[in-house]
Amino acid sequence: MFEGEGDARFAEIGVNIHMLEPDQPACLYHRESVQEGFLVLSGECRLIVEGEERELGQWDYFHCPPGTTHVFVGKS
Repeated sequence: MFEGEGDARFAEIGVNIHMLEPDQPACLYHRESVQEGFLVLSGECRLIVEGEERELGQWDYFHCPPGTTHVFVGKS
């Protein structure tokens, strides 16, 4: 997790980097009260959003509005 400190700290901005093994979920199927953005840097994953499954690959981006239920699962 990367966050600024002191005057550079932004409470609403954070960057997390996760590497998922095949069939490993990033977290529980959940929703947040704030928007989130996700970028696939390498490989592929499955995105389950509002009950629908989508395949994502390198450089795919997912904007997740507040209240949207979602989870990522590693594929390769």
